[in-house]
Amino acid sequence: DAIGAIANAVVARGAQAFGLWPRAGYEFEQSKGLYDEQHFWGLVLDFENQSDLTDQRIKQWCAQIREELGIDAQA
Repeated sequence: DAIGAIANAVVARGAQAFGLWPRAGYEFEQSKGLYDEQHFWGLVLDFENQSDLTDQRIKQWCAQIREELGIDAQA
């Protein structure tokens, strides 16, 4: 939920959102961390139930951020 509170505050002040993360694969009842029905405001890690996916998700999200910002992965 904290990611949603922070994101809403900075976007309200003119920041542009990037790094949205799909909600697919997560099981939850509700979250204030959702950007829309399909995405979180950013990477969400579930250490209790899906810790085995943490490293892979971090790598995927970092690659996504580099692409969105036009940063060469080799730089």
